[in-house]
Amino acid sequence: GRGRGGGRSNRFGHQQQVDPDTLLFRQIASFVSRVGEFQNLREPPETETTDLRKVEYTTASNINDLLPILCAPDKLERLLKYSPEAPKMEDKVGKLVHLVVSCVADLPLQTPCYAALTLAVHEQVKGNPAFEGFATRCLQYAMAQIAKELDTTLLTFNPTAARSTCRLKLLLRYICVLANMGLVTPYEGEVTVDPNRMTVFGFASVLVDAATAAAEQFNNPTASCWLALTVLSSVPYLVELPSMPRDVIEEKLCKPLERLLGTYYKSSFTPGTGVTSLLLKEPQVEEGDEQDDDEEEEEEDDEAEGSGQICDSLQDLLRATKYWRKDGQASRFAIPVDAPWKGLILKAVPNPDSGEETESRPITYTESPLYLAFPQECQLLNLLLSGPGSDSPLKLQYFNLEGAIFGRLPIFGSPPDPEEEDDEEEAEMEGGGTKNEQLEAFRAMSLLDRYFVAETLRDCLLSHESHVNPAGLQYGSAKSAAEELLRVCHVFPATGEDDPSKGMEYAILETIFALLAQSTEHSSLRHIYLSRVLLELTRLEPSRVSQALAIAITNLFQDYLPALVPAARENFSCWFAFHLTNTDYQWPSAYWQLWEPYATSDKESSRGTFVRRALHLMAENVGDPTIIVKQSFGGVAPSLTKELLGRNCVPLEESPVVSLESEINRRIWDNQEDPTILFEYLQGEEVGAAVSASNSGWARTDAFVRVLLDPLRQLEEGTRAVLEKAVTGVEGGEDDMEDDSNLSKDVYALIIGAIERYKATLVGVLAKDAEASGGEAALVQGGAFLLRRVESMASFNSSLLESVVVSLLQNRVVNGMSVLKWVLRDVGDSLVAPIVPGWSKFSSIAVRECLMSTASDSTAGGTMTIDDGGGASEDEFVTNLISKLGQVLNYALQRVCSILVTTQLDEKKLKPVQVDLVEGMKNLVIAGKILFTSSLTQPSGIRKPLLASEVEDIVSKSEISGTSLAAVCASDLSSAAVVLLKQSLENI
Repeated sequence: GRGRGGGRSNRFGHQQQVDPDTLLFRQIASFVSRVGEFQNLREPPETETTDLRKVEYTTASNINDLLPILCAPDKLERLLKYSPEAPKMEDKVGKLVHLVVSCVADLPLQTPCYAALTLAVHEQVKGNPAFEGFATRCLQYAMAQIAKELDTTLLTFNPTAARSTCRLKLLLRYICVLANMGLVTPYEGEVTVDPNRMTVFGFASVLVDAATAAAEQFNNPTASCWLALTVLSSVPYLVELPSMPRDVIEEKLCKPLERLLGTYYKSSFTPGTGVTSLLLKEPQVEEGDEQDDDEEEEEEDDEAEGSGQICDSLQDLLRATKYWRKDGQASRFAIPVDAPWKGLILKAVPNPDSGEETESRPITYTESPLYLAFPQECQLLNLLLSGPGSDSPLKLQYFNLEGAIFGRLPIFGSPPDPEEEDDEEEAEMEGGGTKNEQLEAFRAMSLLDRYFVAETLRDCLLSHESHVNPAGLQYGSAKSAAEELLRVCHVFPATGEDDPSKGMEYAILETIFALLAQSTEHSSLRHIYLSRVLLELTRLEPSRVSQALAIAITNLFQDYLPALVPAARENFSCWFAFHLTNTDYQWPSAYWQLWEPYATSDKESSRGTFVRRALHLMAENVGDPTIIVKQSFGGVAPSLTKELLGRNCVPLEESPVVSLESEINRRIWDNQEDPTILFEYLQGEEVGAAVSASNSGWARTDAFVRVLLDPLRQLEEGTRAVLEKAVTGVEGGEDDMEDDSNLSKDVYALIIGAIERYKATLVGVLAKDAEASGGEAALVQGGAFLLRRVESMASFNSSLLESVVVSLLQNRVVNGMSVLKWVLRDVGDSLVAPIVPGWSKFSSIAVRECLMSTASDSTAGGTMTIDDGGGASEDEFVTNLISKLGQVLNYALQRVCSILVTTQLDEKKLKPVQVDLVEGMKNLVIAGKILFTSSLTQPSGIRKPLLASEVEDIVSKSEISGTSLAAVCASDLSSAAVVLLKQSLENI
């Protein structure tokens, strides 16, 4: 926070003094970053004749007011001083240039504003030899930033391209707007391009050539698609440039890129076979609903075929650019055509000493248009345009397009087809009934507007996501992001006197729902961030957003859940639980009554799973779950109460050696006995005799685990008891307060502490039981049995179950193969039960711990590579990682294929368990590849990191490549589910 005297204080009370120049720049930065905000918008006065919109007029007025402050004589030296020979780029161009261009790259809604500010400052300081040429320096700095983003994304390791993509698009947009103002040359009919004297069109042509080279010469379709995306996103701005022929844009830019993407791009969001798909190829079989769903699915299939199956934002962009160039297709998207610079006024006093009045004149650019030049340090274009035969040591990197390309989920229906609008209008007239004006306004948005509003909303979310800098200061917040989303309506002006915000809440929800569905732990837009933004939107606009949320959930529940992949359904359950927990469980009772039969049914269904999972998470997020019953559904759907705790899929029998269990309990929880003494007791003759008499192969292990997890049993029993009282309405007394004490215990700390203290004992007990069952192989089976016992006691709380499994892995009580055998029910007995819910998550955890333990073993348990024989060489390390990961993935794949064949029901539709297996296997392979890449590109200690391109080469030639894994499925192609899985693996 800010201390007294202009200082900045920290939490220990120390005040750090800030020099006046720094304080001034902070104030100026605040002014400049807010000059284009869509707040306090005002209409032009009737005395002024102008065609400017309210937003444009307000922006121009703000710049007119700010200009005298920025260009005041006492600030010119500090803000506009520059030194071409300075080592830092910021000093080469000046602080104000750096500030303006930084705002351009970070504020998606204000591009025309900062272009206008560039012109205003340029004209204000023109004639001052020390500071003139402001626009030239802004352009140079923007090109330098473009070069930096290109090099950072394509030549160095960059886990995701999300923010680089957004910044690059905004910088290109800024250059186009400058050209629209006359500051930059748009087009000169050039055939060849001089990199030191480029027009805007020439620069776009260079990027198209680079995209082509990346695919055709460097065999890197990912880099090619990313470059194509950046150029296509600039097309609406290029089309608006003066003297820019539309047919030239189409022939020289759009068509080559369309051909390129048609050859080298295949959407990872393709339903069913895409590695990151949101939707299944066919909705899963819903027990009891098969006949009802058939007709609906046929209609949906027809619609999907007719729409060309636009699965992601890149395909949507291609379609948008096609219609943007098509005659008669209008859009409300105003950023490409907004011109606030037309309202700029330069005020000056010809002779201040004479008392003359201030003169005002419009600000216009009267000099020769500028040309673009790429800085010499842009290594990417030098590499791509020189060809693969060059002697450059640089390599074009592979990276993840997550955050650059997004999946689509039209939760409120697909946009109207421009060629079928009349038919849709007739259908709406036939529907009749009461209409929601806000929803109808959204549905009436054109195909173009649907794309641009979603793209703008995603850019705002990326640019305003909260983060903490290395100094510990937080920038941005969920509330500021929500406020910015609500302002997006101002760049989509309505016709006449209509409210531009009409229907915008549905556009925002549809965009955020799609992002929630595809969110993973590796996503740029985190699940918790999106959830918090939705929560802030509800608080800012409670009536509008709450109604839209109710409709969105209705559509999701009725139309989408059976077709969603399990990961997307899990994301929606997590969001819904979070949202209700933070809104005091305010949700219409009619929904709980409608959902009750699905949630309480024993039949497998996506809808029941969604509701039950949300209830579980709600219960896990509070200390006393009775508040959920009392404030939410207690009076309308009491049977949902029992679903607040997870169902136990594996109700194992009680321990066959009760006396042994009692003795262990006394030694651990009453006496905190030393682990060594306890182990001596457990392998003694007395215990051995009792175990032999029980005829149970894992009696010691079973009894020991039951005792370690006894706090979980107490927690479950106490929670079920208080929930039962909440339903019956019985008021408790002092005895009830004692029973409820189990709810206040830190069960997590108790159990994790016990596992860490007695891990050696548990490992010894497991090994002792394994001796009688077959040695090393039996040890893996014993670990799987141990985990199944953990599941039977902790399944009521998924968070605690996951924590215990992670602790057992980290303490090396069990290994990754034991986890896989457990989650895939390969425990070696006759017990028949479904696969473990969320099995791919546990499998991914096992893969992570497996790779981490391999890395630790290769460095002899430390963080440095050992050269004296105690550690593995670089090649051995890579080989060991591939071997470990290959062993895990091949076993999982073989087991999954075996289960898929035995559970085949329908040639077209998949059962819920098959869907979980196919999608879970895809997720496991992707997670394994990400973790493997991270282990080599960001290794622990001082091990030499590899380039992403080098890792990709290693993977493509190994047993963990998508092609190699797909070959494992070849022996079971009699199952439609296995065929689908094989196709998916081939796309990885």
